[in-house]
Amino acid sequence: MRRMVSIMTLLAVLFSMTACGSKKESPKAASAAVTEEKSKISAYGTVKPQYIENINIDFPAIIEKVHVKDGQKVKQGDVIYTLNISEYLAKIKNQEIGLATERKDIHRQKNNDPNISKLYNDLANAEDLYKKALEDFDKKKQLLDQGAISQSEFDEFDKFVDAKKKAVDDAKYAINILGYTKDTSIDSKASNADTMGNDLAVMKDKLNKSYIQGNTIVANVKKGVVYDLAYDHGEVVDQKRKALSMLDLDSITVEASIAEEFIKDVKHDKEVEIIPVADKSKSYKGKVIRISNKTIQKNGETDIVVEISIDNKDQFLLPGMNVDVFIDR
Repeated sequence: MRRMVSIMTLLAVLFSMTACGSKKESPKAASAAVTEEKSKISAYGTVKPQYIENINIDFPAIIEKVHVKDGQKVKQGDVIYTLNISEYLAKIKNQEIGLATERKDIHRQKNNDPNISKLYNDLANAEDLYKKALEDFDKKKQLLDQGAISQSEFDEFDKFVDAKKKAVDDAKYAINILGYTKDTSIDSKASNADTMGNDLAVMKDKLNKSYIQGNTIVANVKKGVVYDLAYDHGEVVDQKRKALSMLDLDSITVEASIAEEFIKDVKHDKEVEIIPVADKSKSYKGKVIRISNKTIQKNGETDIVVEISIDNKDQFLLPGMNVDVFIDR
């Protein structure tokens, strides 16, 4: 009987020791959980693209074919619209022909004006006659001094010399007048050619875009999504209307709202774990890359927006997805 009592007592002591040991470990486990909780700041965020391009077709065109659906993923070079731009190309060609004609006319007017050549010939003849008249004038003066001719004869010849001088002056004046008229005409044509050249450059520049290849509108990002497609087959382009929007999937980040009481612990370059709500088995790594300098009011609370990079992007994450983020303190 004593032996049985001793065994029962020993079992009771062992049970008591085990129970005491369990009670001592529980606070430690709870403490570890609390420490793990305090080492990170949890928040709610949204995946957002940082690069979005609104594409306009700002020249006459007709939509021949639409190759994609709204919200479709595309890669660089994928065709979105095929256009009929024959009318616009013809307009450019006509502008090129008009500019070339104007420039040829300027060249011809500068170098092949028959009127100016005639006037220079007339000036040369007048100068020769005036030079000979001056030589004769000196001879007439000697004859006058010798009494060989009368004063009236000398005065008559003096008038003749003046007439020859006037012929030279008139020829020079005519050249100056025609030269001014010619220069004015050339200047006017040159100004018009400059305007035509500038207009042509603007017309061609409208086709010189990263999203235009020949008569097609194409994706100009490596990985993107097209949306807000404005046209259907056969529609005429409205040059004032946006044709589509394209976002760059490589530019996506996470924007998270952090309650103001925790923002003091959020620092640039802190490591972040990103868990998509759509699939909590997935995990992405990132870093804090921007902390807004402006607060926002949300559901009666004050938050600050934090931008987070996504280091290991894949095809699963899409703009607009909701995520949970855990930021290292």
